Amino acid sequence: MKIKSAFHGVSQTSHKYTLILLSSSVLTLIGCHSTSTTQFASNPALKNGPLISSADYQKNIQRNQQSYQNQFSSQSGINNDEVAKSALIKAITQHLTTPHVAVSQSRVHDSPFINKGSIDEGYQSAYETVLDIAIQEAYEAENLLESEAYALEDESSEDYNPNEYNYEDYDPYGEYEEDTDYQQLMDTLYKWYNRTPAQIEASNYYFNQNMRLNKISEFDPNNKKVSMVYSYDFASPTTYYSIQLPLALDFNRAELTLDPSALLPMVALILPEHAPLPEELEATTVAFKLPEQVVEQVPPKVIYDAFISAISYSLSELEPANFTALDISRDDYAKEVGAHSAVKLNLDSKQTGKLLGVILKHMSNTLQEHVDLRPDLYPNSSPIKFALENWQQTNKKFQSGDMGSLFQLIEAVTPLSFNQSNYYYFDGRGKLIASQSSTLAGGDFMGATKTLLSQTIYDERSFKDHPLSEVYQQSFGQPFTQQKPASVDGNAWMKKTQDRKDKLNQAYAARSEYDSEDALYGSAPQEPIEDEEYRPSIRIIDYGNVNDYDKEGEAGYEYKYERKNAE
Repeated sequence: MKIKSAFHGVSQTSHKYTLILLSSSVLTLIGCHSTSTTQFASNPALKNGPLISSADYQKNIQRNQQSYQNQFSSQSGINNDEVAKSALIKAITQHLTTPHVAVSQSRVHDSPFINKGSIDEGYQSAYETVLDIAIQEAYEAENLLESEAYALEDESSEDYNPNEYNYEDYDPYGEYEEDTDYQQLMDTLYKWYNRTPAQIEASNYYFNQNMRLNKISEFDPNNKKVSMVYSYDFASPTTYYSIQLPLALDFNRAELTLDPSALLPMVALILPEHAPLPEELEATTVAFKLPEQVVEQVPPKVIYDAFISAISYSLSELEPANFTALDISRDDYAKEVGAHSAVKLNLDSKQTGKLLGVILKHMSNTLQEHVDLRPDLYPNSSPIKFALENWQQTNKKFQSGDMGSLFQLIEAVTPLSFNQSNYYYFDGRGKLIASQSSTLAGGDFMGATKTLLSQTIYDERSFKDHPLSEVYQQSFGQPFTQQKPASVDGNAWMKKTQDRKDKLNQAYAARSEYDSEDALYGSAPQEPIEDEEYRPSIRIIDYGNVNDYDKEGEAGYEYKYERKNAE
């Protein structure tokens, strides 16, 4: 009994020691030491008061708080991404409010969606697997429908009763043919899009490396005007062609100016009577202006201001992690343009959708302010005000990040992915002098990734030395000058075309009215000719010379004909 009691006592003591050891181990692992309180208590400065009221403790708390703020502060200089974001926003804002010219070139390159040597090489994607299952089920459904169609045809032929059934409007093969066509379309599209590496290499060699999209442009924010010349150029060892399109937007004057040379062939096909030849034009460009009633309700310059303001603001809504300061010591393009620093802005599908959502919301707020400040121009019955109110109500039902999630969803359920990397280059003063954009779009469905690389230099010398500069001057004159070549009045040309169309419609309506009146009042039709002496003007000559008819006259010819018959 004593042994049992002693054993029981030892057991309880061992449990207590075990609990103490475990507690000490846990405190040691989380960095808490039981001797820390003793060390604080041994400090003479702490003997006269509580721990939290000591000066050293409060200073330590302040240092910890300052360290915490520095780690997450955008102005401390520690967060490099935030610094890069601020530098880019400042440069973009200055760039959009300063007149400048630009020279751009874009090129395309295709590459296999799965790189050679990748762990996924030789394996199909989940989308392709689902598509194969769908095609297989379509084949099985096709066979089943075909069997049912034949069975139904046999049954209908045995129990056919023309008084009870009507098979004229029923086609037992209709559903089968419809499903077969859909399945064949999906299969054809998949085989057409999904290119092999050899086909991709051939497209790069024969087409992509010979194709360029060039553009020179002038941006004048003071006059709210953008002028540019696009050029699609293809130059191979055996072929060369270039399609050039000068285009200008003047938001202050609500005017669109373009060179119609590239569009005249299309106009000639649609309206040949109103398509002049290039040498028949009074000027090289045609200008179209919005009607005054439209400009009063929706001023283009207000939309311009709202859009420019939204671009700068939208960048501030992006996370700092999307902005990266670059080391340009090995960047050949940075050396070419003479850049001092650079920032990279990465936009995936989510960030692209969010950026678009912020732009739309900011524009709606700006336009709403414009409408609210002008109640005399926009009464409650105005359709513009009504549309903006609906727009604002829609904006309240989603956040800008939701649009980014929508873009991600679209990317997830479709065989397409895209990512955009933007590089901005600055001089020593932080001014934007060049940019480079790389957009990747593709997927396993296409079997390739298409890369669109665009490079832009904001330099007046490059603008003047560019081959398209002469075309620009012919269309719009010198940059940043108010004097420009005269343009053909596009509104007058459209009015002339519309007037002729209206007259043709009126003539057609009048002719239709005349025909309907004749049918209504029963105009007597022309009676057939019943004249015994009437003879057709075309005669069949069975002998003699055809010219004898003209020489001898009708009487002589009839006499010879009757004489011949008498003989």
